[in-house]
Amino acid sequence: MATAFHVIASGEPCTVEREVRVDEKTSYLEAFPESAVAAFSEEADLALLEIKNLPASRTTALRLASEVKQDSDVTSWGFPDSNVAKMGLTQKLGRASNLVKLPVVDPVYNRSIKEDAVDAVIVSTDLEPGFSGGPTLDAAGNVIGVNVIKDLTHRGQNACVHASVLTQLIAKAVPTSAPAAADVGKLLAEIEANYLRLPVEQRHEVFPTEIVALSELPVLMRLARHLRTYLWIGVSGAKLSILLARMPGELLPTYLSKDTFDRVAECEKAESDGLGGLASAKGPVDCRTFEVRPLSWDFVSATLQWAGQPRTYSVGKIDEVSSERHIYRAQVGTSADSHTFPVYFSSEAGRLRLRVTDESGKLYALSVNRHARRGPVWEMGGETAERAGKARRRKNDLRVAGTCSGGRREDICEPDFRQCCQGTKRQDVRVQRGDGSSRRDHPAIRGNPRRRRAVGGARSGHAAPEPQGLPRGLWLPVFLVYRGHDGHL
Repeated sequence: MATAFHVIASGEPCTVEREVRVDEKTSYLEAFPESAVAAFSEEADLALLEIKNLPASRTTALRLASEVKQDSDVTSWGFPDSNVAKMGLTQKLGRASNLVKLPVVDPVYNRSIKEDAVDAVIVSTDLEPGFSGGPTLDAAGNVIGVNVIKDLTHRGQNACVHASVLTQLIAKAVPTSAPAAADVGKLLAEIEANYLRLPVEQRHEVFPTEIVALSELPVLMRLARHLRTYLWIGVSGAKLSILLARMPGELLPTYLSKDTFDRVAECEKAESDGLGGLASAKGPVDCRTFEVRPLSWDFVSATLQWAGQPRTYSVGKIDEVSSERHIYRAQVGTSADSHTFPVYFSSEAGRLRLRVTDESGKLYALSVNRHARRGPVWEMGGETAERAGKARRRKNDLRVAGTCSGGRREDICEPDFRQCCQGTKRQDVRVQRGDGSSRRDHPAIRGNPRRRRAVGGARSGHAAPEPQGLPRGLWLPVFLVYRGHDGHL
């Protein structure tokens, strides 16, 4: 099913509905909640949806016009919004005024990117919100274009993307296939060369969907909202600070930049002044979209552990973690580090794209156990030796690690032993002193109340919980951000 890209640009799941008419007086609404994006072009503002559980025999395909005659009669179809009554499928008559080439316009910043780039038809039909993605037909019932733009200034100067552009997009809707290591390596090299190396002031110019999967945008939108209020999935602001502190490199350098702040402040000022916010030819702009692009760069950078220096990539084993959503996990290494780390990808709309979330929807760049290494994972009472070699191991420092055995090779579990050891025969907790010696008898630890508190009171044979508190004397970052033009903190 063809539609306009800006209709599905949020990345949220789409439900396709249609009215099925039984007779002249009776009809019912049929809904298809499962759909997938088969192909899209953000520049041409077109998208193709694959509707699941809808046989082709129950649909009627519209023919695409081979040519469009200027000044010919046309009919535009859509579902106009109305505060008065439910309009349903509506047609509007007009004429094909002219054949033109539209510029590629950034829908967020409302700026022209390319001139004379997209074939289109100017129509005199009065397109309204709700007509986007609908067809405009000629007198013979052939599709001459897809409705995309309503001119907010001039009447009778609306546009639909030419049917020839839709034909080209249909040709790109190829079946999804598993990526090879060479495909992943090529994608990573392109992301570094064309995205990660950009200066801060140019990062907002890149469409996020050129890099990350379209389905990732809702995650970044929600994160933008939570960052404003310092509430992230119900946890406190302090916990959010701790999670963000796990990000490698500088903390959110693009999101916290002055350039991002100024753009968001301008949008919020337009909203507070009663202007309804900023707008483009395709409708009002959500101020949070000005934060999504900076967050996209920051989390792509953290996901690939970008440190600002050129490097080469090596791709190891690739696993399919979700066949239904075409999500894959690859083990990636770089020339700058001896460790490898997992990176997730999606095969979406005929292209391989990076994911900043894993199959469960978590931002895996914030995971404490991304590096493939053996040894202690977290330590209480002292610093870890892995951190820049600064640790001084003292005999009284205790380090906790879990091991699984039976049914598979022995693994180091971090930090939830039960999750790591699920399905194995035995769970074991080992306590290691700072001098390298270790003991398995937790009763010896329980004999010392101070040490019992340090390891969370774990008992032999039980999983040690993730630490709930923090050692005394640890400084936490607190971010004070001035919001809006009125200087409120």
